[in-house]
Amino acid sequence: MIVAYISIFLSGMMTVGFAIWARRIFIEKRDHRRDIKRRRVAAEEEEQQK
Repeated sequence: MIVAYISIFLSGMMTVGFAIWARRIFIEKRDHRRDIKRRRVAAEEEEQQK
């Protein structure tokens, strides 16, 4: 019976760990895209000012 609890606990921890890892990757990619957009806009504004 204890083994069942341990296996449930481990699978739950793996699920939570995967969710945190996937969320971190997702946020990093999203921030990277936002950074690229911001740089592009800044470059266009500099060209317009010249």
